[in-house]
Amino acid sequence: MIHLVEEGEIRLQRDDINGNSIVLQRAQAGTVLAEASLHATHYHCDAIATRVSRTREITRESILARFRIDATFAELWCQSLADEVRETRTRNEVLRLRTVRSRVDAWLTSNEQSLPPRGARHALAHELGVSPEALYREIARRNVNCNG
Repeated sequence: MIHLVEEGEIRLQRDDINGNSIVLQRAQAGTVLAEASLHATHYHCDAIATRVSRTREITRESILARFRIDATFAELWCQSLADEVRETRTRNEVLRLRTVRSRVDAWLTSNEQSLPPRGARHALAHELGVSPEALYREIARRNVNCNG
């Protein structure tokens, strides 16, 4: 099955040998979740809903059949894959940065200069590969600099 996220947000993550989680995809409404599984025999990661979510299951066979008869659908699928590749490359480059400050700067550049609301910042720390405490310190430092 392939899942289309209709509501909410679902993250695909995989744990490494040390127990650290790596976010591979952040799927929001209108996004196909785990599109790479279209040609896989089993799932390679866990899907975690970060807020109340709803998906629509679509069979692999129905998607492949639709590719054969609907060029517009195939083109939209390719566009979705290209968007995911861009997001993955951006996330990879953010994780290559050494400091929390640099990672937050890069993340903000890719996300309209806006931090998520307070309740979602723990998930952002996870996505940035930093501890929540380190992220909160960086946000506090920025607020002090903006206010002072």
